[in-house]
Amino acid sequence: MKQDRSSTGNSNYFSNSDNELTLEDIVVFIKNYWKTIIGCTFIGIISGTIFYLFAPKQYEAIAKIKMAQIKQITTTQFTQNNTLNNIEDPQSLVQRMNTITSYSNEAISKCGLEHVFDIQRSFNKNINFDIPKAQNNIVVLTVRNTTKNSTLECIKEIVKIIRADQAQLVKEHYDNEIIILDSFKGFIKGLRMEFLSDDAINQVNDKTKTINSDLIYLLNYLGEKKSVIQNNANLESKLIAPIYLKEKAIFPDLTISLLLGGVFGVLVGTLFSLFRNLSQFKSNS
Repeated sequence: MKQDRSSTGNSNYFSNSDNELTLEDIVVFIKNYWKTIIGCTFIGIISGTIFYLFAPKQYEAIAKIKMAQIKQITTTQFTQNNTLNNIEDPQSLVQRMNTITSYSNEAISKCGLEHVFDIQRSFNKNINFDIPKAQNNIVVLTVRNTTKNSTLECIKEIVKIIRADQAQLVKEHYDNEIIILDSFKGFIKGLRMEFLSDDAINQVNDKTKTINSDLIYLLNYLGEKKSVIQNNANLESKLIAPIYLKEKAIFPDLTISLLLGGVFGVLVGTLFSLFRNLSQFKSNS
């Protein structure tokens, strides 16, 4: 016949002759030690609350940035096509901006990294770039910091650096194209002046008229292309939506802190009760 283990608080729950843990063992164990378990659970919840109140907060801001683009003009026999291409590959932008040397001292200061021992490691932990699928001209920037203000100032400064870098790339690209166009236009104008010299005018025929017309068309085309190049401010890098700053801290989370504290308290209370019961059994043996 089984001994009534509920009759004493010093009963051992490992003394079953069949070496099996039964439902009765669990019920009796909880009945004798529920105060200890609940007490530890309460302490765990209090600990979770203290952690939530005093742990360093982390806030998060998100910016969606549209890459600067350049307009490419291609002309066929019948049509003129304008296509937009990124000034640089998004992956190249991410690789460049993931290196701390791409940032000014002002940016490092606004992101709260000026006194950090390992700046690159902290940077990689708190600042993240992502390229959305099927959107090859968008880069998503996520910044985390200890205060709302520092998070917002940091992300604004990084966006400012990206826009300035890409504006410089666009300027260099178009400056080179304008130099080439102006040189080409100068060559064509010289060719046309030579073509319209006195000797050429005296020999005007249908062929020379056609050539002259083609040269004029080419000069006009080059002028239009230069005009397009000089009016591309709307293609600069820009935010496609306002910066989104989350109102509540993303870390620590109150619910998760209380839940983990409670679970930890239950585990500690249960283990403490088991060891206490085991030591009582050994002392009674």
